[in-house]
Parts: sequence; C-alpha cells; structure tokens
Amino acid sequence: GPFFSSTTIPWYDSGGAVQGTICVLRDITDLHVEKLSHRDRARMQEILFGLLEISLHELPLAGQLEQALDLILGIPWLPLEPRGGVFLVGEDGQHLVLVAQRNLAAPLLVECARLPFGRCLCGRAAKTREIVFAAEVDDRHEVTYDGIEAHGHYCVPVLAGDRLLGVIVLYTHAGHEQSPTQRQYLQALADALAGDQPSAAAVATAAAALKDKDALWA
Repeated sequence: GPFFSSTTIPWYDSGGAVQGTICVLRDITDLHVEKLSHRDRARMQEILFGLLEISLHELPLAGQLEQALDLILGIPWLPLEPRGGVFLVGEDGQHLVLVAQRNLAAPLLVECARLPFGRCLCGRAAKTREIVFAAEVDDRHEVTYDGIEAHGHYCVPVLAGDRLLGVIVLYTHAGHEQSPTQRQYLQALADALAGDQPSAAAVATAAAALKDKDALWA
C-alpha cells in the first residue's frame, strides 16, 4: 500500500492559545520503494557472491547445487516455500535430470528423476528457455500424485548464452501473484549458477548420488 509522512503544526488564535492542529500528509511511496529497492539490490549482491563462492568449494556437483538451493530458498524477500529442486540437462540433450532437491514429495523423486523437455512446468521452461510461472496446480502441471497440496511454481531456466544447462524449480504459496522484479531476481540467480558449466559425466554422477541418498532416506 501507499506510504505517507505527516507533519503536524499547531494552530493558534490571535491571543496565542492553541485552537487546533494542521496536519500535512505527503505521499512518499516512491521514496520508500526506492529505499527498499536499494536494500534488496545490496542483499541480492550478497546472495550472488554467495553462489559464486559455493562454485569455488571443492565439493561434488550435487553438493554444490544443494548448497546453492539452500541459499536461494533462504532469501527472505522472495515468497518461496522451503522446497525445490535443480535439474541439469541430460546427456541426450532432450531430458532434464534431477540432481539436487530439498523437501520434494517422494513421488516426485521418481516421476521427475528424468523429465522430457516440454513435459510439466519444468519441461516447458527447458523447451522455451523462459521462466514458467504458475499460481496454482493447473493443467500444465502434468506430474501429480495423490494428496498433492495446493501451491504455485517458478521454474527458471539456467542458461549459458544460448546453451541450456538446467532448470531450477521453486515453490510459492497457492494464489501468489508473480512480479517482474521477482522474475529478474530469479533469472539473475540462475545466471550466477550458470557460471560453472557441468560435463555430462558430472551430471550423471550427481543424479546417481541423489538417487542413492533418497534410497537411504526411503
């Protein structure tokens, strides 16, 4: 909503007695938004540096992506639920391979382990190479399961120039309204992840590691 500053001035009669007050309101919404924008940009720089720092760690690819996902999910000014995943493009160049995840429902670990381009929201993001947003579980949400809860999605492609590297899938509360600013932030995060381009062998190793870990948790 709008933001205002107020100035209150006493009103005196001819004898100097206070008869009332005059209140002047000034709309400072633009100034407030600009201040928030500066603050968020500073925080965004910290997050981007954090992602770049993770890429320098001597960790397996899956471990790096899990840390990056934790960092993204913890951003306080993005309306995200604490669950999501990172896909990388498989060796055939036509499928997404799930290599990192946090709190995804068990059926998704099977159904989305290898996802063709064009299928469901993440597959559409891969095919179009554009952010796909859904405010709710709609007809595009082809992968479903019994007991699925209402939610929304941002599916963000990870691109290195013209080359698709993968897709980040993030959850929002059902009914959330997307904004251009959120899309810009999310694309910037994906661009930061694109700095370290994985090989096909690294993708396969990360996917196998995730599968083994999920088997232990099952």
